[in-house]
Amino acid sequence: MIAFEVWLNGRTLCVAGAPELNVLAATLTWVRRHPPGTDARAAELRVGGSTSPATAPQQHDWSYAHLSPGDELRVIVIEAATADPPATVAPL
Repeated sequence: MIAFEVWLNGRTLCVAGAPELNVLAATLTWVRRHPPGTDARAAELRVGGSTSPATAPQQHDWSYAHLSPGDELRVIVIEAATADPPATVAPL
């Protein structure tokens, strides 16, 4: 199966993947929020996937991390026989 080996600042966060997944994603997001009186900014990494609606659709989540300037991410696409179990699995 295809899996993602995800590293943050030289430390392995997870090996994400499962044979039943139809989607596997490592998403890096930066958002500027403007609540009254603030200029909040957030960068985050999410690693997850989902199964097909043809089966029992589920969302699998392996990792979530808040990021800071200078953080270094590395995502390696690998072929793997096994992966880490997801931290959470929930119905879609």
